[in-house]
Amino acid sequence: MTQLDRWETELNEATVFSFLFAIFLATQAQAAGATESPKI
Repeated sequence: MTQLDRWETELNEATVFSFLFAIFLATQAQAAGATESPKI
């Protein structure tokens, strides 16, 4: 495994993690907003 491959793997893992984290934050915000004042 070359250094470039290693960087690419770490980048992909970081991208997946940040993507999941963004979804988590979005669902948390949605849940909080739904309990306070639903705007539909």
